[in-house]
Amino acid sequence: MVPVRLEPPQIRTLRRATVAFPFLAILLVVQLWLPSALEAQAPADAAFDSTLIDGMRYRMIGPHRGGRVTAVAGIAEHPLVYFMGSTGGGIWKTEDAGSSWANVADEYLESASVGAIDVADSDPSVIWAGMGSACIRGNTSMGDGVYRSLDGGKTWSHAGLPDAGQIGRIVVDPRDPDVAFVAALGHPFGPNPERGVFRTRDGGASWENVLFISDSTGAVDLAMRPDNPRILFAGMWRAERKPWTMVSGASEGGIWRTKDGGDSWEQLGKGLPEGLVGRTAVSVSAANPDRVWVLIEAPGEKGGLYRSDDGGDSWKQVNKERKLRQRAWYYTHVYADPGDENTVYVLNVRFWKSIDGGKTFEQISVLTTCGSTRRTLEPSSSATTAAPRSPTTAGSPGPRCTTSPPPRCTASSSMTSFPTASTGPSRTTARSRCRAAESAA
Repeated sequence: MVPVRLEPPQIRTLRRATVAFPFLAILLVVQLWLPSALEAQAPADAAFDSTLIDGMRYRMIGPHRGGRVTAVAGIAEHPLVYFMGSTGGGIWKTEDAGSSWANVADEYLESASVGAIDVADSDPSVIWAGMGSACIRGNTSMGDGVYRSLDGGKTWSHAGLPDAGQIGRIVVDPRDPDVAFVAALGHPFGPNPERGVFRTRDGGASWENVLFISDSTGAVDLAMRPDNPRILFAGMWRAERKPWTMVSGASEGGIWRTKDGGDSWEQLGKGLPEGLVGRTAVSVSAANPDRVWVLIEAPGEKGGLYRSDDGGDSWKQVNKERKLRQRAWYYTHVYADPGDENTVYVLNVRFWKSIDGGKTFEQISVLTTCGSTRRTLEPSSSATTAAPRSPTTAGSPGPRCTTSPPPRCTASSSMTSFPTASTGPSRTTARSRCRAAESAA
């Protein structure tokens, strides 16, 4: 009778691996032997000297990609200065029109995703930021309300609405930096009451929920009439993210308007889609404030670009091409050109521009090369324009664009010069908006 030799599992595994995969056998030997060898060599009373790493600091080693951005704001008096809020990287500032960026708020923010930024036209040192991007992908990060800076972005403080979830837009009254409106979409993963349009008149010390529809429908966009800040338009959206699907749309959404600074609101119709509607976007022309643009998600042929030429009293569909409304729950952004009432921009999978009142659109390429650094911006999210809110006369050509020569592009590997790989819909003020429009054109 042949005796049976018993062997430990480790030895049996090692023997088989030696035959089949010699290199794997070597790794197994190291794995089995190294822990015990180190334990035998280490003194029982050994202590780690933390002073050995006191001088070490984290640094950016790449890749130099900025990711998605859904919030950009500029300063009229300084056309090369912009702030951007990324969907997961906080608030950044450039003083050379985007060639280099510096983070300005990490030590003050309690969340990383930024959904909206606006600079007060009456006092550019006052900057408002709403946390939580309202372009809710499956990997959406929650926001924690509103932050405010009173010194041009050097320091920030929390200014309320901690349960607003995702904030799609902030609009500051051009006459008073303490008066602001917030489009709060709410929690992306379930119902909550802190959603809709909020207004503050005391710099964020207190807030009024001036437009509330339900605990499932929030506000995703806001637009203020530039010649009358008491008139605002709000895009309302029923949206919810689930692990297996995306809920977008309800009969209680659509476009709403206030004529008294937010005290009362009316739902607009007379040409807009009725019944089930999804995500919406709205923009008012500075060249002709009676012209209002709406991009709306709706079933079948009802979705698309709508235009009003009487300040929102009536509407007509001017374009229903799929290229303007695909993946509507994620994109759906529209911006009126500040100097030409017939020019409008739509941000989707591509970046589109119309110069004939929305009837036809041409794609704008935004591939740029600076020095040895090649930057590719997603066409759907390039720098675009928004109507300036400083008072203008209806029918006037809007603010005159005054631009400076663009800064020389330089490639750099430092953290403060990381290129933005994709930027989102921007909201700039006055002359800086004109500059963005000319660059896009």
